[in-house]
Amino acid sequence: MLCHICEKFRQNLDLSRAQEFPLHDRFDSLIINSKAGCGLCRMIESDVHRQRAIDKINSHYGAIANSIANEGFIVSFRPPAEDGGESKSIDVDVKVVVEQLYIPDGISNVFESLDRTEDTHTGSSSAFRIASAWLAECLKHHPYCNTPVALETQLPTRVIDVGSVERRNDVCLLETEGRMTGNYIALSHCWGGNSHARTTITTLPVYVSKIDSNILPKTFADAIRIARQLGIRYLWIDSLCIIQDSPNDWESEASQMGTYYKNALVTISAAHGSNSDAGLFVKRDSLSTQPCLVNIKYGNDWRQAYVYALDTSFQLSRSSLGELKKPLPLYSRSWVLQEQLLSPRTLTYGKFGISWRCQTMRFDERAPLAMKTDDFIKDKSDNVVTFRGDPREVETTMAELQRNWIFPRRSLDVIAGGAKGFQTFHRNEHCSPTSDHFMQDWGRLVQDYTSRGMTHQTDKLIAISGIASIISSSKSLEYTAGIWNGSHEMLVQGLLWSASKRGPRLLDVAPSWSWASIECEVDWPGHLGVGFRQTASIISFDCSGTAARSQGSITLQSHARHGIIGSDGTAGLIVQTNDSGSSPNAISPHWKQGVILPDEVMPAKTHLLFLEVGTGKVNYTRTDNLVHALVLRHDDEHPGKCQRVGYSTWDESFWKKPTETASELDVMILTIH
Repeated sequence: MLCHICEKFRQNLDLSRAQEFPLHDRFDSLIINSKAGCGLCRMIESDVHRQRAIDKINSHYGAIANSIANEGFIVSFRPPAEDGGESKSIDVDVKVVVEQLYIPDGISNVFESLDRTEDTHTGSSSAFRIASAWLAECLKHHPYCNTPVALETQLPTRVIDVGSVERRNDVCLLETEGRMTGNYIALSHCWGGNSHARTTITTLPVYVSKIDSNILPKTFADAIRIARQLGIRYLWIDSLCIIQDSPNDWESEASQMGTYYKNALVTISAAHGSNSDAGLFVKRDSLSTQPCLVNIKYGNDWRQAYVYALDTSFQLSRSSLGELKKPLPLYSRSWVLQEQLLSPRTLTYGKFGISWRCQTMRFDERAPLAMKTDDFIKDKSDNVVTFRGDPREVETTMAELQRNWIFPRRSLDVIAGGAKGFQTFHRNEHCSPTSDHFMQDWGRLVQDYTSRGMTHQTDKLIAISGIASIISSSKSLEYTAGIWNGSHEMLVQGLLWSASKRGPRLLDVAPSWSWASIECEVDWPGHLGVGFRQTASIISFDCSGTAARSQGSITLQSHARHGIIGSDGTAGLIVQTNDSGSSPNAISPHWKQGVILPDEVMPAKTHLLFLEVGTGKVNYTRTDNLVHALVLRHDDEHPGKCQRVGYSTWDESFWKKPTETASELDVMILTIH
């Protein structure tokens, strides 16, 4: 709906050429019509608020529109001529885009029929209609999302039976015993809050009979309402569907969580809530964020086009998304990574509205309303500054990793029963073989994963095991203790991680050579390498355990140098050993010569070994030759074995000859556990 002033502007606007039109004679007139429900006035007022400029514009200032041919118009604000005209113009403007958008008919019909003046929160009937339209569009028209396996799935061990909108039976916990199939929704959320609703050995029989709605936190209650509105009877929530005080049930079910999210018809993402009391629904003004459909003149033609403020677009290269660069609470949790990555369809309830991501499309209430997933990935601009946890980066990275490794695009003739074949997508053009792509992506994933919060550090392996299991199965790769063993080269590349700080070790969770053996965030300098060449020979590799804990050793043969921890706590390279028995001659390398990154704090005079494992270049320069070397120390409690205590890189020429009098490289066979 447009007010009569904006309607007159629309009738006079010719978007085929540049023009200047008065829009509203007074800013207070624009505000009044915004409150009355004019979509264009509300859009402009909201954008001024987003710029925190509402107090800069006097009520008697006029709103002027300058059109940009075939693109839209810019609204600026000027005082009337009698007030001094241009001399008092203010530096505030609103960029409005007018364009024809590709939107599937089923979705455009819903948007056109909505009463946006009544759509004041994300739990409204309008919001449910939009979400239902997205789901229906995916189920009816996305063959890549809807293979027979994806639509006929075994239910988890336990699910919540929510009844339906028409027949709201008592909510209860249903034990399927692995013998039921059907569709279900999974919930991805942050734990915490005041509610103590969780399944224990004691509450299990109570919940099987009935789950009292009064004990449910708001996020769970909202998820039940969404499931009913979407017509899906079953819901999976971790804290209610896993027996929390049964170690056996917890480990068994936790190891299946990846499969549960992958098999869910859709995952509801409670992105903005920091705990389960926050709820899924938030107040919002759809008039200010959703584009409005209007008839616009282009020369001699009239066309239907969508009008929206540029800063409300979710398209990355066109908008900084304002406050949306701030990390969302859900993206700060390690367990949630596999929930994001393994869910084939995600319905996100965020701070400003709802959105959808599947393997084919990205839908949003904001412009451009619909975008192919591949285009969404490609639209990520290298020039956009991102922040840790930035939804722009997170959403695109998840879509890209899904596209490459979790749901690789099979050609339609394969889905129909033809010959095997996959279509792969990569933005990085500088990688060499497919293994380079995979190790780079895995490195990015582990960096993201370890940067997130984890209540119990001992969950380090099991909380990512679902992702590893799916990739291992689809790519026929062996995985153990956080490391891939698809080839000897891939195995060695998996050792090239570094700790972001020196911290406690988790050697009861994983061997020292695994990134899961360190509590802190892990960087992965090795995953930046391209053209990697393995130089260490693998004599043996033996590892065993469960999804939660692993133990094992790797024996390598390669060139090595000796090192030592100095009195100041820094690691140095021993270039010459004195026969007199005095302290060896050690040097701390300049950063251009080498970088040593210890995993933990070690006492002075600790003897070190630098074991060369490979060489390569760095992808952001593609010129420097680097030697990758693990930093080791002998384990006195296990004679004949070493522990990894760090990672290092060296300029190749310096590594071979650090000084004129340096001793030659030794060849060693070392076992690391």
